[in-house]
Amino acid sequence: MRYFLEVLPFALIVTALFELFRYLWLKKRGRRRRTLSRELSLGLFSCYLAGLFGLVCTPANTWSYLFYFLRHGQSGGELAPLFSGEFNLIPTIFKYISGEYTSDGWVWSMLLGNVVMYLPMGFLAMWVLPRATYLKAIALGFNISLVTELFQPIVGRSFDTDDLILNGIGVVVGAALYLLFRKLFPKINLLKNESDG
Repeated sequence: MRYFLEVLPFALIVTALFELFRYLWLKKRGRRRRTLSRELSLGLFSCYLAGLFGLVCTPANTWSYLFYFLRHGQSGGELAPLFSGEFNLIPTIFKYISGEYTSDGWVWSMLLGNVVMYLPMGFLAMWVLPRATYLKAIALGFNISLVTELFQPIVGRSFDTDDLILNGIGVVVGAALYLLFRKLFPKINLLKNESDG
């Protein structure tokens, strides 16, 4: 929760810039912005993506370091050095079976956190993107997860096979929740068929 709150200002600034550039881009082309709810849904998706990239594509402790510096005028620790990341290609389930890992609270919170972090990706992709299907939303989420995982060793984090698997599960569950929501509440307009065209 602390990490989410630390990255939130960055995500909100990116969202505000996205909305400004979108407004100017549409105005230049003589197009009107869609409904307020459409703009809010696009803003929510951009806020989520900015927050996601802010969390996973910056060196560890970046936001804690920044906020400590802004509050106290001095560094409160060190950032992870660039290009010092690791590659974990063996899923935790195999390490758990071999006895290398135990199922303590940290492992379970890490596993659950990776699922929850990408759950909005599946739901929002189905909601916001006009031609998104279930499989396209899953492919989008998996590709974004793969790109961020490949980028993480550059910023001193680690490429982790577990993250790919768990993020993918999160996307699948999120997209399924969207389909369930549409089935339970078919009269609620989630702007699925509305495009920017």
